[in-house]
Amino acid sequence: MLNLIETKFRPVIEILSEGFVICTVERSDDRTVTDFVYQYCNSAFIEMAKIEDKNCLPGRKMSDVTPGFLNSDLFDTCRNSAHHNQPAFLYSSYIKEAVIGREIDGYFDIKITVSSGQLVIILHDVTSVKKSELQLKKVADDLEEERNLLKDLLEENKRVTDALEKSEEDFRLLFENSFDAIFVMEIDGRINRCNSAAEKLFGYSEEELLRIGRPGFADKTDPRWPVALKERSETGKFIGVLNYIHKNGTVIPGETSSQIFRMNDGTLRISTVVRDVTGRIEAERMIQKASKQLQENQKRFERAEALANVGSWELNVKTGEMELSDEFISILGLESGTSKITLSDYFKIVHPEDRERLMQMSSSYHKEGRPLDIEYKIVRPDGQIRFIHGISDSFNEKGHKENIRYGAAMDITESKLQQIELLKTLEALERSNRDLEQFAYVASHDLQEPLRMVSTYSTMLQRKFNNDLDDKTKQYMSILIESSKRMNSLIQGLLDFSRINSAKQEFNAVDLNVLISDVLKDLSVLIMESKAEIKIDKLP
Repeated sequence: MLNLIETKFRPVIEILSEGFVICTVERSDDRTVTDFVYQYCNSAFIEMAKIEDKNCLPGRKMSDVTPGFLNSDLFDTCRNSAHHNQPAFLYSSYIKEAVIGREIDGYFDIKITVSSGQLVIILHDVTSVKKSELQLKKVADDLEEERNLLKDLLEENKRVTDALEKSEEDFRLLFENSFDAIFVMEIDGRINRCNSAAEKLFGYSEEELLRIGRPGFADKTDPRWPVALKERSETGKFIGVLNYIHKNGTVIPGETSSQIFRMNDGTLRISTVVRDVTGRIEAERMIQKASKQLQENQKRFERAEALANVGSWELNVKTGEMELSDEFISILGLESGTSKITLSDYFKIVHPEDRERLMQMSSSYHKEGRPLDIEYKIVRPDGQIRFIHGISDSFNEKGHKENIRYGAAMDITESKLQQIELLKTLEALERSNRDLEQFAYVASHDLQEPLRMVSTYSTMLQRKFNNDLDDKTKQYMSILIESSKRMNSLIQGLLDFSRINSAKQEFNAVDLNVLISDVLKDLSVLIMESKAEIKIDKLP
């Protein structure tokens, strides 16, 4: 689960203003929840807890980080939620705890959920809102007290007056200390009063705001303004986001709550509260951008799969359900839109010759947690046989009940067929070489006998008639005998060559000068007829 958050949602979670915490549940032998262990927390939570080192939390117990946690209402709620496996909510819960030596002091809306044995806590800081509510409640209480005093003690006119003045002061404090910009306006947009937050938000002084009125800082190019004014005029109120212009020209998106009310004298006024939502708008924009980028990356991945002729799949080992990519569906020859099949149905597609081997290896490698790399054949629905090179590996996230196996498959049919054709060619070539060797052996053996006769009778003639021959004839006889010897050497060399692949050969050093001399003798007639001139340097 944490890896999924890291790869898919972390950029979004990190920019949220809510604190986001994931913990594992620690239980005793009798399954009683005893504590929780931090696994992940986003930047907003780190800022809420005023922790300097974000990496100091994962792996630590909440009771170690926050000593008073086990005695808190938050622990009781988390424990009950984990025990009953049900979500829980704490609204405007006041938290004042020491976290790693620093103190959290504020009000939070807390949502607690349980997923896959882990506890997810989301904290929304409502301190400012709660404090405003408390202030309003205090003011309301004061007003109620004043109403009772007026009813019961009409004669204490001065005391009532003092109480009203105090109440007015409380309203003034609330008005001035609000984090949101507050305006009291005339129906036509003229401003009667504004607080300091309005000055800070729009960059104008109170005098400037009173002078320019609402038209002076409302974004006239925002098409939502006419709609908002019409809605407020017809219904008496408007709530929505409108654009405003800062004194420096910056556009400020403001969440606007505007309402018409009637004064005691019957005149109509408008109260408007504006909250800067630049951060929220930017977060939404980043989420949209991230979503668009994710879609583009998915399209690139699908195009890459198609170009490489590689498909991918994801198997839920527990359910036996396989989710197939579009390219893998195409490789298998299945109908477009068949995004999911069962593992048993997939094995039916595998060629019978390879089915049992693939099933055994897949099961064995998965149990051992090893990646699988295998080649096998499939039979498409149309009967066509395709060769597949498949790889897969398991993913079992800590604390995650489901075991997932991911894989990729490449259609290697063309290369496999070429490989088979090449093997056939090599086998034919090997047979041809064996036939050639046999022929060379037989030919050299058969040629030796008549050559031996030529050499023998030439030698006998030389010996018998040597004294009766003239010098020229003797020279011819010597050449004939020498050529016979050379021919015998060549035939013997051919015989040795035919045995190169069948017998181990010993290699010896050869004097190239002697070798060249023998070659020149063999080619002497050709050299003489062509009147060639051979130049040879000293050779090794």
